[in-house]
Amino acid sequence: MNLRNDALIGAAEAVLAVERIATATSTGVTVGPVGVLRVSPGAANVIPGAATFVVDIRDSDGPVRDAAVAEFRRELDAIAARRGLTVGVDVIQDNAPSVCDPIVVGAVRAACETVGEPHLTKHSGAYHDCMSFSPEVPIVMLFVPSRGSVSHHPDEYTAPREIDLGIAVLTDALRRLAA
Repeated sequence: MNLRNDALIGAAEAVLAVERIATATSTGVTVGPVGVLRVSPGAANVIPGAATFVVDIRDSDGPVRDAAVAEFRRELDAIAARRGLTVGVDVIQDNAPSVCDPIVVGAVRAACETVGEPHLTKHSGAYHDCMSFSPEVPIVMLFVPSRGSVSHHPDEYTAPREIDLGIAVLTDALRRLAA
């Protein structure tokens, strides 16, 4: 094994590096999921000659995110040099974090209180449609609970009662903002 340049082992080290970098940032909300990993040639008895993966480094603080990305790139170069591998980076997206509008957040918070439901204001970390709209319009994200907190998965389920409450909160918040 020590005479071979195993691309998968290098990729595994890189995945662990992004986890270490993301969990060590000053904000405490940096994420770096790796949800795609492809190995070639993909045979059980062949040392992988290539590994491709997608990492999505995000943070609500742009400079912190940029520093994490830069550190990850330095780490990739170090891993490649140490393991005799080559590395390339293709940037798929480079989106600035979006900040929710305090007036709209306040309207949603007040609507939750009117409807009689608890609310939690929190950092989402999600890059949803709000990211595209935020430069032009005030934004907020309203989440309703799903069973087991499972989302973006076939097992996701939100009870009709929770959906109805979400609609009631949204309706009340829009009424407040239109006044």
